[in-house]
Amino acid sequence: MLPEHIVRTESSQKPAILSGRETVTELRGYTIQRLYLQNKYRNDTTTAHQLWTKQQLNTSDYAPSTQITDHFVVLSKSPTSILIRCGDSPLTSPDSPRASDGLFEMCAVANLDEGYAEFRLKSIFYVGDENWAGATTTGQSGEGAGAGGKEVAEKWENKGPMQGSMWYAHKLYTKLWMECGLSRVKS
Repeated sequence: MLPEHIVRTESSQKPAILSGRETVTELRGYTIQRLYLQNKYRNDTTTAHQLWTKQQLNTSDYAPSTQITDHFVVLSKSPTSILIRCGDSPLTSPDSPRASDGLFEMCAVANLDEGYAEFRLKSIFYVGDENWAGATTTGQSGEGAGAGGKEVAEKWENKGPMQGSMWYAHKLYTKLWMECGLSRVKS
């Protein structure tokens, strides 16, 4: 059971447990990725308006359209949830699907009468570009596959926007992000 002071609401009526600073970019859970992205993508022209520093991340209200470290953009925010698009730079196809696309939502609902809060993390990565649905490649078959080989069409299936170590890293990363955000509200 969580003490009531943990699930208090602020004057803006948003739960303190979901003020953005606690859940979206809790610094311990985001520092490594933030520094990597900063080193790779931060510049004084196309990404200057995005959130990059600890201070920017800690003071932002994470309003819709807020861009974070050239990897995330806030799509919507309510007093109990925040929905973020990921998978590529917010500058790439901002209003249309991308080959590698993703959404994640963090929610926190306080039940003061019962003395607890429920936290949820939903994460989905998907192939937004219809060209990724599969492809037909043409190659040569037969001995030597040179001039005497015959042409064969081969169909491959898409297995999603990420596999292997990339999938595993993102699975761990989303869990770490949520757990770091929650660490600020535990008694």
